[in-house]
Amino acid sequence: MTETDVFSVVIPDVPLVDVVFLHGLGGDARKTWAAGEAFWPDWLGQDVAGVAVWSVDYAASPSGWLGRAMPIQGRAVNILAALQNAGVGERPLVFVTHSMGGLLAKQMLRHADSSPTYASFATAARGVVFLATPHIGADMAKVLNRLKTVLRTTAAGKDLQRNAAHLRDLNLWYRNWALKTSIRNLVFYEAYPTFGVHIVDAGSADPGLAGADPIPIDADHSTICKPTSRTTLVYGQVQRFLTSIRDTIPTADPDTTLPSTRDAVSRTADKASGSWPVPPRGAGYRFEAFGRPVPRPASYQHAPSYLLDSRYEVVPFRDRGERQVLEDWLDDPAPRTSVQLVHGEGGLGKTRLAMQVARRAAESGWHVIQAFERAGSAVPRGERAVAGRLLVVVDYAERWTVDVLERMVLDLADHAGVRCLRVLLLTRLDYGLWDLITSTMDRQVDHLAVPVRLGRFTTSAPELTTAFNSAVAAFQSAMQLQPVELVAPRTWQGTGRSPLGLHMAALAAVWAHENRRAVPSDADLSEFLLTHERKYWSAGLAVGLPALEASAQVNLVSRTVLVATLFGSLTNSADARQLLRAAHLADSAADAQSLIDRHAQLYPAEPVSTTRGRAVSPHLRPLHPDRFAEDFVAWCVRRPADRALTLDLIREVTSSGTEKLQRRALAFLATTAARHPDVDELLDELLGTLDAYVHVNSRGVAYYLHRTEVTLRGGKPQTIYFFAKVRVNAQGEPTALPKDRIVRENPRNGFLTISKKKDDPPEKEDVAATV
Repeated sequence: MTETDVFSVVIPDVPLVDVVFLHGLGGDARKTWAAGEAFWPDWLGQDVAGVAVWSVDYAASPSGWLGRAMPIQGRAVNILAALQNAGVGERPLVFVTHSMGGLLAKQMLRHADSSPTYASFATAARGVVFLATPHIGADMAKVLNRLKTVLRTTAAGKDLQRNAAHLRDLNLWYRNWALKTSIRNLVFYEAYPTFGVHIVDAGSADPGLAGADPIPIDADHSTICKPTSRTTLVYGQVQRFLTSIRDTIPTADPDTTLPSTRDAVSRTADKASGSWPVPPRGAGYRFEAFGRPVPRPASYQHAPSYLLDSRYEVVPFRDRGERQVLEDWLDDPAPRTSVQLVHGEGGLGKTRLAMQVARRAAESGWHVIQAFERAGSAVPRGERAVAGRLLVVVDYAERWTVDVLERMVLDLADHAGVRCLRVLLLTRLDYGLWDLITSTMDRQVDHLAVPVRLGRFTTSAPELTTAFNSAVAAFQSAMQLQPVELVAPRTWQGTGRSPLGLHMAALAAVWAHENRRAVPSDADLSEFLLTHERKYWSAGLAVGLPALEASAQVNLVSRTVLVATLFGSLTNSADARQLLRAAHLADSAADAQSLIDRHAQLYPAEPVSTTRGRAVSPHLRPLHPDRFAEDFVAWCVRRPADRALTLDLIREVTSSGTEKLQRRALAFLATTAARHPDVDELLDELLGTLDAYVHVNSRGVAYYLHRTEVTLRGGKPQTIYFFAKVRVNAQGEPTALPKDRIVRENPRNGFLTISKKKDDPPEKEDVAATV
């Protein structure tokens, strides 16, 4: 052939990833990858949802490919242009290559990295599969002589011999670039000779990339790229490789649900979605499904943050008396509308308990949803019909604006399609929230149930032993370790107070036994587990690196996780890149995207399936569970560099006008400060240096102080101070706290006011404080 062609193999309705097949010398777009009628690029398009598969056909006669007519540099630009015409390079990109096609892929990426015209290819690249590519890990002259024998060519051998220095330079560049961008690589080599000649052995197939160990295949140089079935080693590995990359990429269309996501949801959970009322426009709240099991990602099964996260349910649910109380409340036929409050400290199992109740409710025909506050949000018009019973779960209810919470309950209570309504509020502590709800809703809601306070997880030594053994067995199974019975140290008796504390103790015991280390004390549990979290980072991203480089990579990951944990998930990739650049963790958008991809590799954000059938994959997933994340942030704050990063970044976010991110961080720090004095000191320092005074109340809600000038009757001027949740408010401008004023909090509702200090000399009052 004389023209370069790009053939589409499979193009899904909503493509998320482009997969481009590049053949080598003497190959073509189909024959290289086909074993009779078996054509595995087509299988990948069928088996990996969201993958668009392409195969490139280009002139690859051995006498001309690297010769004067079209050297590798020219061919790289030629194919980049052809792919660009086909629309490839605008989405995340993976190359699957055979033999010299791997060298071509590296040259294409090198050119794209320095070319404004094709820069999107370098940014989009997520992975490369090398099938028997000679990377000059061995003597290239010997390899070329073997190619000459097999392919009956002399020109190609001479060309490659002449360019050996260039190819060595290309491979060195790719090693450095792969380290910088964290692009993933999958490497195979043939175990058997072709016509008596072993063309690419393990040495020449090894590009020297960290974490990419060459895999030997029972095939020769020609058949290694021709899997005969879906059960072959090459196909299985490539399918897993593409799936893992696909799973780190947010869906471009929020209305798209990937088949793999749907398949992971059980039939019982499907009942939990059902239908529900769409909130009025601007109502300030939204709904999603609740109670669906979250698929367990195999990619980070050894990370403490995964093993301890209640959403993945690694440890089986241990029944408790509060479940029966909630089910009795749910099944009481008397009230049409009822509100229930469950409160307890973080880690006591509120969310896990609510998930169990929700699933049993779904089995009984209830529609189950979760409500989120979203002030000023726009929601779809219209209404879905709800027939029958509706259970609404509100987690972190103490962070809601009370009037929005009340409006949501009343909107649902007034909905004609809701025959029976139950609203379950989950809070860390009561904070007087229930008194406030009682005072505002008791005449408008049929029934306000007696609040439920979660007690100890275990109440006796035998119960503690049983729960500990169950957690140990679950963790050993999840990590595929040999089952061994372990004994909980007496110093850990206090961990049985909460499920999370007991699970942390059990996980530490498992790792201490596996690594033949001393069991940490109760006080050292978090630090012990955080050390293993960092080991997970090293295993995922820094394998094979020199000690200095590995340490630098782990520190960069640590700071990225700190940013993600402070500010929470972001649905917009541009916002995520901007945040990382504001944190001075990336110099360019491409570097920031590389960090986001690296973070997603460690912490894949599973698509959240909502009751509207949407699948949304956020960026920069925060560390979980909450108390483990708080311990991590406290550990970072004790390090001077990370403490400075936290202070500077929150100030930077403030100056950029994105106060929503600032409020998230302040609320998280306020909650963390309750258990960590170092964070409490940092919060005091931070709040005293912001251009607008910010006060975080006892419920973890951040309020900004504002001032406005008014004229009273008779023309007398007066300054009014008030607090608001947003920094930009049309009623006034942000201001510092006057030196002669103090902030007071209403213990019932968390509302803030300011008043004069008692020791100030009396003077004419000119300040009024309100919320």
